[in-house]
Amino acid sequence: MGFFSLVLNNSEEAPLLPWYHILLVYIGYTMILVVSYFWEYLDKLLGKKIYSVPPGYSPLLKEFDSFYTRRIFNRINDCWDRAVYSAPGSWINVSARTDANAPVSKRRCLNLGSYNYLGFAGPESQTITDVKETMKKFGLSSCSPSCDIGHTVVHEELEKLLAQFLGKEACMILGMGFATNSTTIPALVGAGDLIISDSLNHASTVFGCRSSGARVKIFKHNNMDSLETVIRDAIVYGQPRTHRPWNKILIVVEGVYLSLIHISEPTRLLRISYAVFC
Repeated sequence: MGFFSLVLNNSEEAPLLPWYHILLVYIGYTMILVVSYFWEYLDKLLGKKIYSVPPGYSPLLKEFDSFYTRRIFNRINDCWDRAVYSAPGSWINVSARTDANAPVSKRRCLNLGSYNYLGFAGPESQTITDVKETMKKFGLSSCSPSCDIGHTVVHEELEKLLAQFLGKEACMILGMGFATNSTTIPALVGAGDLIISDSLNHASTVFGCRSSGARVKIFKHNNMDSLETVIRDAIVYGQPRTHRPWNKILIVVEGVYLSLIHISEPTRLLRISYAVFC
């Protein structure tokens, strides 16, 4: 369901729970945690491979994240999931937590759990008219990749506009965020190259790094000192076994880590990459 920030009247306050309700919640949560650790330990004793990372690959999930999702979250997520009673625009209506026999009451919430958080695809969006006109002229889809007949004058106009905005000679756009990372990274590096990736990069970036055939090394999240250490070791020791220099070294980070609301350090990152010619 994602996360929703409830927007209520200033006069409306959430009711305070009695202490024994809070105590029972913590007791129940502790019991689930203890039982989950017991079954996890038992599976390891029996030799079941629950979550393993092949050598040379970066993990998609931390071990605790995998454990928490499988053993705990999937069992208790219904405690806070709420039904949505509107289109997923920038604002949505969700059901309030009331008695099961009571009629459904709705609350207007700010949508922070959808790709449509800007409201461009919502029913009240001003872009709907432009989208309809473009569909009449170009159709719903070209059913073709960009290298064939999927590249229209609209794409060219957008690329020129973005290049002008960024102050670059040219720009290339992709129609899907996941495909941007998963397809461009393998085009930039390959065997004999090294990718130095942030430990909390998006799954699309991880997929692109794995698909490239390049070696992958991880540095601590948003830690430029850790990045410097990894780069220094990579340059000094070179490739495994042969110790030959890497053909290319690609540093992969995100500008904004949406799941964590963290921002990278571009100034120091560029200084480090320029210093080692990555």
